[in-house]
Amino acid sequence: MPTLFIAAMYSYIYCRTKQSSNITLSNVAARNHKRDLEVLHNIMILLGTYVVGGTPTLLYFITRIQVFYQIGIAFMPLAVAIEKTVTILLNREIRTHIGYTAAALAHRTPNYRELAIKILKDSIERMLTIKVWGYIDYYWENAPTFPDPVCFENIMYRGHLLQLLTHYESISGDFTYDIDGFYFIWDKYGDPITKIHYTTTYLAYVIYRQMNEESSAGVTCEPGWVYTICQNHPHLALRLYDIVRDGKTNFSRISSKWKDFLTKHALEDIPLYKND
Repeated sequence: MPTLFIAAMYSYIYCRTKQSSNITLSNVAARNHKRDLEVLHNIMILLGTYVVGGTPTLLYFITRIQVFYQIGIAFMPLAVAIEKTVTILLNREIRTHIGYTAAALAHRTPNYRELAIKILKDSIERMLTIKVWGYIDYYWENAPTFPDPVCFENIMYRGHLLQLLTHYESISGDFTYDIDGFYFIWDKYGDPITKIHYTTTYLAYVIYRQMNEESSAGVTCEPGWVYTICQNHPHLALRLYDIVRDGKTNFSRISSKWKDFLTKHALEDIPLYKND
């Protein structure tokens, strides 16, 4: 079923891009066309993954020949590994977990932190490139803060970024990102170049501010969708930010508001926690 769904999606987007390539496009339509091409490219990778991993399993269900099942079990991890490797090599998404692994490594080998610090710094620099956050026009092109990728919603990206920054500060003792700051540079589709300056402190503040404005303290990853697990990264980052600054700040106090909301609402359908 996933393979059929992805194949259908591929066919639809392919037809749409084929049609739009034969007509003169407005600026907005041209952007959508380029987005379609990017999505088409990613779907090709994903479709290949499902074909490689899913075909032997499908043959097993049809023929009931045990060898196909064994091949399918062996090929599925390989297919996933291929997809992950190709994704990284094609710069289609950033693996922030590499940064978190580096942070864990630094605490595991405290006398040799140089490698972990370099990995963290490289991860941050990669996160700041438009290849990572350039998707924002798909969701927030009409937002008044556009093309700022961290001022409004988009908590999954900015939460990850803040967590990497605070990990880097806590392990390296280098506060360059907070003193000199860093830039988000928007230059897609031939738009005028826009540079947006942030510091670690200002990023922590804008995240805290929106959490404080929300009744639940939850911030959306995508318009209209607040995912519980996505909130972990900014809350952990705010806590680490306060710790690194010896408790002179207290951004992490907002976490109690989020916890209270979850306790009251997220557990209400679980029999163990029902009041009645």
